[in-house]
Amino acid sequence: VLNKIDSIDYEIASRENTIAAYNRYLQLHPDGKYAGQVQNSIEDEKMTELQPEEEATARAVCKRFFQAINAREENKLLETVTDCLTDFLNRKDASSADVVTFMNKLYKEDVTNLNWHILDDFKAEKVKKEDNTYNVKAVFSAELKIERTDTSKEKYGKYIVTCEISPEGRITRLNMKRL
Repeated sequence: VLNKIDSIDYEIASRENTIAAYNRYLQLHPDGKYAGQVQNSIEDEKMTELQPEEEATARAVCKRFFQAINAREENKLLETVTDCLTDFLNRKDASSADVVTFMNKLYKEDVTNLNWHILDDFKAEKVKKEDNTYNVKAVFSAELKIERTDTSKEKYGKYIVTCEISPEGRITRLNMKRL
């Protein structure tokens, strides 16, 4: 009878295929027939489900990226990106040097200060790569305030930013669309 209950509970957990369902199974059957398989399933689910610490890392990397641009600090900017980005501002296979070039182009002659600010709509999810590893994809709004000596030129912009962050905490892809 206990083996039958164990099997039924395992079947239910497998059908739901969530960490919560697998943990319920382990609470009911810590030494159950399927406990090893359930532990493996939990690990697999953790690979595909965005964990709070992964979202926090993605948010922090994006924030550091824009802070480095604000401060015009090349080395800090380079710490936030991989050496070769699969896509940067719609340029495939961009180098980290392309990211620095982007930053420098923002600082036109009349620009005295840039202030990028990430807005409160940050959303993240895990995306599977071709090699079966996962990046965190983030989508959020950012605003740019520009201080310039030529007051007739643009001083504000709002963008939707889409980027991917590697498990190592570096941006591998970043695109922006003006709103």
